[in-house]
Amino acid sequence: MRGTELTPAEKTAALAEAKARGLPGGWDVTLDKRKRRKWIAPNGRSCDSIPKALTMSVEMGMLPPDTFIPHPPPKRKRGRPPGKAKRGRPPKQPILDLTKTEEELEEERQQLARQWKKHKAQANANKNKNNNSKTMTKHKKKKAKQSQLETSTQYEQDDEVMQDAANSAEEEEEVEEEEEEESEEEDGEEDEMEPPTDPETTLQPTWSHLTTVHWDPNSAAGQKVGWFVRVSDDKTGDWHDGRILRYDPCTHKHKIQFVHGTRSYEKADNDNCVWIHLRIEEGIQIATELVWAHVKGYAWWPAMVLESDLHPVREGYRSVEFIGSGEVATLRDGPETLRPFTRGHIDATIAKNKKKRNTNAIQLAMVEEAKIQQIRNEAAKYYAKQAFAMSCSTSSGSGSGNSSNSSSQQHNYMGKKVQLFRSDVNYPYGETVTGRVKQYSPALGKWLVAYEYSEQAKKKYEASWVNLKSKEHKVRILDKAPKGSPPKPAKDLDLLPFLVGFRMPPKIVELLEVEEEGNNASNSNSSSSSSKKKSSKDEDPKEGTDENLALALKQRCHGCTEYWKKDDTKMECTVCQGSFHLGCTNPPLTPDVYQKLLKSGQPFVCSRCIPCKGCYQHDIAFGSHVQTPPPTLSMDEDDEDKLLLCSMCTKAYGEGQFCPNCAHSWDDEHFQHVQRQIRWQQAHKPKKRGRKRKNPEDPSGGGVDWLNYTAPAVVQNEDKLPQGAKVNPTWYHAETAQWGYTEVDMLTCDSCKLWVHAGCAGLDEEEYEETSDGQHPIYSTEFLCKVCCKQRCLDLIQGMQHEDTMMLFAEPVSEKVAPNYLDVIKRPMDLQTMLVQARNQNYKNYAWVREMFELMVLNALTFNRPHTPFWKEAKRFYEACLDTVFKSIGKAAPPGQYEDRIEENFAKAEKAKKLEADRIQEDKSTEKKDLVAGAKVSTVTLPNLREKPVGVQSCVPAREVKVKPSDAYFCSWMDTCYTCGSSGASDTMLFCVDCGEAFHSFCANAPIHSMEKSSAAGWRCPNCKICEISGVSPEDERNMLFCEMCDRGFSLDKLDPPLSFAPPGIWVCGQCIDCKKCGNTLEPNGPKNTYWSRDPHLCYRCGGCDGLVDRKSHKCGVCSTLWRDGDTDLAECEQCGVKVKARCDPKAQEFVNRQSSKDDVMDTKNRSSSKYSCPTCSKKQGGKKKNTGKVARRHLYDHVTKVVQQGIIVPGEDMSETELKEKLMEQVDWKTRNLWRDEYRRVVLEGVRFLGLAREQFGDARYLMDRFWEECDDLPAWMGQRATRFIHIAKKLKLEAFGFSARRIEQCVMISKLAASWLKVACRVMGLKTKRNVKGYDRVAKLLKPPHESGAAELTFDSIRCERNRNIINKDEWLEKFESKLSPIVQTQVLHEAPSENPSSSRRQSSDDGKEYKLASAVCGWNDIVGSNDNFKWFDPRSCVLCHMCGDDDAGHLEQLPPAFEDPNDTVVPKLGRLLPMADGDWVHASCALWSSETWESPSGGVVNAMEKAKSRGAQLKCFGCGRQGATVGCVKGNCNFNYHFPCAHACDAVFTSSKEIYCKAHKDSTKDLVPNPSIELMKTLVIAPEKSKVDVSELTDNDICLRVGALTVHSLGTVEQDVDGFHSVDYITPPGYLATRIFWSTAHPKTRTVYVLAIEKSSNSKPIFSITPADNPSSSIAASSSEEAYRTLMRLVDKANGSHFSNGDPFSKLPTKRGNRKGAFGLNGPQFFGYGTIPIRKALESTSGIEAVVAPIHPTSPQYHFCYTQPTVESIMELQRKRAAAAAEQKLENTSGCARTEGITAVARSGGSDRITRALVRNVDSDNAAADALGGRKQDSEKAKADRSRIALKYRQMKAIPIEQRLVAKRSHIHGWGLFTKQEIAKDSMIVEYMGEIVRQGVADRREEQYEISGEGSCYMFRLDMQRIVDATMIGCMARFMNHCCTPNAYAKVITVDTDLGVDKKIMVFALQDIKAGEEITYDYKFPVEDGSLKCSCGAPNCIGRLN
Repeated sequence: MRGTELTPAEKTAALAEAKARGLPGGWDVTLDKRKRRKWIAPNGRSCDSIPKALTMSVEMGMLPPDTFIPHPPPKRKRGRPPGKAKRGRPPKQPILDLTKTEEELEEERQQLARQWKKHKAQANANKNKNNNSKTMTKHKKKKAKQSQLETSTQYEQDDEVMQDAANSAEEEEEVEEEEEEESEEEDGEEDEMEPPTDPETTLQPTWSHLTTVHWDPNSAAGQKVGWFVRVSDDKTGDWHDGRILRYDPCTHKHKIQFVHGTRSYEKADNDNCVWIHLRIEEGIQIATELVWAHVKGYAWWPAMVLESDLHPVREGYRSVEFIGSGEVATLRDGPETLRPFTRGHIDATIAKNKKKRNTNAIQLAMVEEAKIQQIRNEAAKYYAKQAFAMSCSTSSGSGSGNSSNSSSQQHNYMGKKVQLFRSDVNYPYGETVTGRVKQYSPALGKWLVAYEYSEQAKKKYEASWVNLKSKEHKVRILDKAPKGSPPKPAKDLDLLPFLVGFRMPPKIVELLEVEEEGNNASNSNSSSSSSKKKSSKDEDPKEGTDENLALALKQRCHGCTEYWKKDDTKMECTVCQGSFHLGCTNPPLTPDVYQKLLKSGQPFVCSRCIPCKGCYQHDIAFGSHVQTPPPTLSMDEDDEDKLLLCSMCTKAYGEGQFCPNCAHSWDDEHFQHVQRQIRWQQAHKPKKRGRKRKNPEDPSGGGVDWLNYTAPAVVQNEDKLPQGAKVNPTWYHAETAQWGYTEVDMLTCDSCKLWVHAGCAGLDEEEYEETSDGQHPIYSTEFLCKVCCKQRCLDLIQGMQHEDTMMLFAEPVSEKVAPNYLDVIKRPMDLQTMLVQARNQNYKNYAWVREMFELMVLNALTFNRPHTPFWKEAKRFYEACLDTVFKSIGKAAPPGQYEDRIEENFAKAEKAKKLEADRIQEDKSTEKKDLVAGAKVSTVTLPNLREKPVGVQSCVPAREVKVKPSDAYFCSWMDTCYTCGSSGASDTMLFCVDCGEAFHSFCANAPIHSMEKSSAAGWRCPNCKICEISGVSPEDERNMLFCEMCDRGFSLDKLDPPLSFAPPGIWVCGQCIDCKKCGNTLEPNGPKNTYWSRDPHLCYRCGGCDGLVDRKSHKCGVCSTLWRDGDTDLAECEQCGVKVKARCDPKAQEFVNRQSSKDDVMDTKNRSSSKYSCPTCSKKQGGKKKNTGKVARRHLYDHVTKVVQQGIIVPGEDMSETELKEKLMEQVDWKTRNLWRDEYRRVVLEGVRFLGLAREQFGDARYLMDRFWEECDDLPAWMGQRATRFIHIAKKLKLEAFGFSARRIEQCVMISKLAASWLKVACRVMGLKTKRNVKGYDRVAKLLKPPHESGAAELTFDSIRCERNRNIINKDEWLEKFESKLSPIVQTQVLHEAPSENPSSSRRQSSDDGKEYKLASAVCGWNDIVGSNDNFKWFDPRSCVLCHMCGDDDAGHLEQLPPAFEDPNDTVVPKLGRLLPMADGDWVHASCALWSSETWESPSGGVVNAMEKAKSRGAQLKCFGCGRQGATVGCVKGNCNFNYHFPCAHACDAVFTSSKEIYCKAHKDSTKDLVPNPSIELMKTLVIAPEKSKVDVSELTDNDICLRVGALTVHSLGTVEQDVDGFHSVDYITPPGYLATRIFWSTAHPKTRTVYVLAIEKSSNSKPIFSITPADNPSSSIAASSSEEAYRTLMRLVDKANGSHFSNGDPFSKLPTKRGNRKGAFGLNGPQFFGYGTIPIRKALESTSGIEAVVAPIHPTSPQYHFCYTQPTVESIMELQRKRAAAAAEQKLENTSGCARTEGITAVARSGGSDRITRALVRNVDSDNAAADALGGRKQDSEKAKADRSRIALKYRQMKAIPIEQRLVAKRSHIHGWGLFTKQEIAKDSMIVEYMGEIVRQGVADRREEQYEISGEGSCYMFRLDMQRIVDATMIGCMARFMNHCCTPNAYAKVITVDTDLGVDKKIMVFALQDIKAGEEITYDYKFPVEDGSLKCSCGAPNCIGRLN
């Protein structure tokens, strides 16, 4: 921390620098308050820079006048980049005089403008003269500027208002000239000054930039209002007394009213008031508190506590001035000397003093107290008036912020009485209410309305927030003032919501207390007071008085200003003590939120008392509200998502004018405006006289250059820091002395482009200047705010994490990883720690990240030895991060303090490497050893994993099932669902005709209940869907539709009529339509696959496509049905051009016959007969026809009577013949009305149209009904009731949006009756004629029939209509054509009986048209192939893990439940359901799983959870029914321990509930929610949730499990070929020995499924053979050189066998279309058919042993497989290459004897092992065991010792049972000489071999080792068994001694204790450290101690350090 004084060394250096730059002697240097250098001249003058000191030296004569003074280059203004300097707009012209009228003000403005033009001309002349002088010095320029200011001042002295107008005009007219002048000014030239404006105008909404009012009476500035103040006059040396009247939150000035006179240089207004900056004034005394003061020996005396900047008191003392005497004293701040003075209250301490108190002084103090509160109340009322005016301006849109709004929208609702409609009351009609607007909330966009008493509802609605601009409310202002009239003054109730800080003077408080007591007495005698009496108080004669406001504050809500009721809920603000209704708060509170506040105890603070986060002020006009924090704003954890902003700061945030670090908003315009005023004020302030300067360090004499003023060096009266605030709000003011928090000291964030305070960014002034000058090493390159810096740091750390591939720096180094790490590294660092620090924003800039990165790398380099793998990784990481991370996103981070040490470490490592290379003797046999070991192998580069596998993958998730090999043999002959993996419920399975996969209909979501037999036979799965018209799948699947009935696909462009987009709703293909109108008789050739409809019961011709295709011109002129373009039976009318179907008109039939006849030769005479006229045109031309008898209702009644009398239809038991006739006629009447359905529907649609007309005219149809009930008395009430019901039904059914298409005629008729009444009512209210404006008036008139006396609706009878034609048929035609149809229809639809068979009764044949469609059945075993041979009989071996019963046990559907047994004693065995696959090859029945106590089904359904837990528990519980294990279905009754299997629970009379619980027989009476049959087969997808397997995966081999996916079962993955090419490609792995089975379509029997055996074999010439063998015809096996060829051959045979079961191009056939192309579809290619191309099998193949062979090329042209999921390590690939090289070398080194010791030294030399020295493997048994535990990763505790001993003994016996020759072999090793290799795969932790030899004591071992060395044996093989015994295998031993050392071993040695024939003995065993594949060499770590001389290691491991010790 830099002090306030320079140290001697710093002072000497500074003076030396000044002397070097030419400063003469005599100058001194020190630090000022802002800790900057201050140069002091010999005469006491001072300056802040050496160039200024040189200038002053020239002026004082200390230097010659021609001295050259170097000036630094001009700096850009602080915080503003060049060309982007902030510029504030000129202040708006203030109101000149508040007492003048608008006309007088306008006249005065014009006069000022004329005077200003004259003054401007003179000023411009002076300015041009000055600008033309090129040689003018800086001093002369300032003098010219001062003359201009003096010229303008002569106008300012006349009137202060004139000054403001002049300055505003100058600002507006000379913008361009100012910019030119600024570009010519030198650095440090003064800014423009501005005379101070009257702060009275700053709160005017139309004359200020403010849009709200900030006022906080409890703030430091607000608490000064009302108090006594004393100001010194520097010019005369006098003191002036005054009182603070008001505070201006805009300029931060206080208005002071002086008692006698103002200071000599200040101009006061008529009330002797002046606005002063108290914070920056010197010589101020302010009273802050009224107290009782006591001086020892005197009485208690009232006094004022004074605070002064001239006479500061000591800490713990306070300065007081006694009232009435004027005496001043300094007293200790304690209760014994100072007591609070509250209306002269005398407490016990004061009363103890017996001295007489001064009554006069007490009276003066009480008057002073009342005066202070009165002034504060006046200020509160003033701010409330301004807030009300601001609210009026903002809400009407006429404020400064909303001046662009149109005049039509600018309605001032504040305080107005309005009338509006509310739809939320009096539901559903709503109500028009009247109320008065009280408040406006910009955050809500609503007004608070207090409602008056409603006469209609007979109550008074509570106040609510309403959006008055919404058209829904239809707002009307009732007391709107005439245009041009002045606005009415605000009343007390209008000001009440904005009144903050109002407190009553003492006298009025006493009066209110007396009045309150009187009111309480009167209220106790009276019963209640009505709301009308309360409303009379609004007209109180004391309007405008403090008493009236006091009553309002106490008795009314501060939101709606309504009186409080007895049961009202009050919310009292803890700050302002204002009370609110819940709905009157802003925003309104709900009762739930209110209850939460009560429970939490959190205090309530109203929005006006919440400080704004952006300006730390209180917005009393609109309040502060929660806003969404910008993403760039830095928020504290406590304030997360709680950004509270006032209305002004909300706007500033929207424009990006806020500091992202501190959240404070800034306003350049306002800041410059205030700063210009301060400059003007200080420039006109006289020099101080007659008083000693306060600061002795400040030199006397020299004047202050106020033209260069930016802010005072010291704020004399700085406000105290608010409690809980981190930054003083006054630091952001223009007059602050604190550097770094104003608009001047700001920088731009280079990322988010927001301006940041330099102080918030942690910059000092020197760093800021360096940044501005471009000299800062970090910020000049890139400066970031807090949030951007945090994100950049996180990005840097994330980039470093990406580069940390070995996870070396990922987390802190623990003691377990490196025990001595903290002893070596004193300052650890890692990426995880850096990430935490960055998230906590502990990094000031991301240069800190660079430094921590260097520290982290330096630690790794220091701790690890050079050139070890970790050391190399640290170096690579360092270089990679510098090249990628810091070069791209960390460019501004300079090198840190650790960079030199890192480079030094690198240099030392290179030097040490060179020395080590020189020291170690070159091994001449290296080349030979590498040749033998294969160390010099080619480097294999593995590409990145594929993003997705080759080929199209399944769009349906497949269930991968693990099956045990024994189960797989049988299960491969069972069809399994592709989705769920279950083979049960096979009767619901569908089989894809293309890929052959089986799906449950519920798993595939196929509509099996609506599918016909042909659709089920030709079904395609989602993977194989194609267009059934073209036979191909469109490129864009969105252009294909799927039928809702048959699940077939169709392309949009192939349909008839075609579609351009997929229609919403139901879509049905033409072959699934069952038209109820025409019976599918209108299609002459039958349904075609291109036809379609939206309705399954309506064909295209009958209107099934209406709404999607416009075919009005394709309608028949008679029957109105549609015709197609290809129809030939059409006759075109010559007159009207309408086409008529031949079947609809006999003349049309004759015309069609004539046109189709080729022998018809027409002459001129018969030419007229070739013309055709439709019935309509013929009727017009032919006149009236013969009136034939029409069929009436009585004819039908006669027919019904005849049918009943003849016994054709017999009534039921409880029905008479009369009732039967009435029922028959009722159905006949409804069928007759159905013929006129279109007219009824037209009435409803017409009613919907009128709903739209009513909405356009009235806003809502309900408003029309309101007018109907008020005005239309002539229409009956039932008509209005029906109309109202129609409105509600139309809204409920959404008729306007979706139209009307009722299927039932009853519903259609009833709604049309309501619509008819609505049409009548609507036309009457809107003044329209019903007959003229309503379409279908005749039908409307018929429907307008009043209800019956009983209230039932009566309907008229309709005439009979034929084929929906308006021509009524005659009686003869009825009897001939339609009478025969009536009986079966009546019999079916009325009596619900099957009609008698009549071939002519229905035209529609069976849906399958008599064809036989063969449905495939699921494959279930081979018994149908082998017949009755019991030796080969198939069975299902799968058993349930719970009930242990085998096979699926389908439970059937709910509707297929068996009937109850008559004999109750018979045992009912419930069905168990289908078997569901689990992990590890287990199965469980669906019912067993669902009813287990532990399991539960996911809320979304289909997933059964906790099955492993049930399995584990079931293994320990026995069933109470059968006694076997697996009982998981337990009684839920408490303390009941009965557990069953599911079938046993049913057999033991347990009951089941719907909540999946059971009760045993003893407790079954405890529940009534019983399920009759719990074993229902659930028709939905059921899968067992995958859980962690309990089986040790390490103990499983490839033969322990098989994979099944759908119809494919993989029995063996084969063995990856290691030495021959051709068994893999770039895309696929095809290992020999691969064996799988697949269920597919048979080649011998059509539509039959069979099993195919798929195999990959190795031919005699080492080439792959792909074979497919069908089970039903094994002799016709297919063999090919590729899977694609074999698959194509198979598909040709399958297509040949099933060719007749496809449509083969017939569009009218219901058979499936043959697929045109199999490319691009899943499963329809060779690799996926065999299985190795599917994802599950590919994953398994990529994880098999020896997989590295597919990427290790044998030849240069060998293909390299591209992995998709997992790929082998580079080490394993190199290991394979070494093995290949070793195998090749072994052939060269093979000896004939087979004995290693007979080869002699020649073989050893050839192997390159002559220089290897093997030491005795003698080690401590304890350390060896610890090492084995560490390597194996197993820490065994003492409790497991016994169990482990028995397990180890078992493993030992198993190992010894297999001869060592079958397990191990000694061969040549690439490491050294001979090595030990395994012949079979060994699992991790398995025993490999016992280390055997002679057991000798320690002494014998030592002597033998010496003898071995003397004899030249070269190697000794000793291993310590315990502390006394050592095993010597040098001369006598086994193969274990050939194990070589490796730095990455795959085995470890351990001493175990086993039982032998001789008792318990210890053995040295070698265990597998990891899974060891067949053919691998067994190695372990010798762990030689460090000795002199290094033993070279040639293991070739990645972490090999090159030596054994």
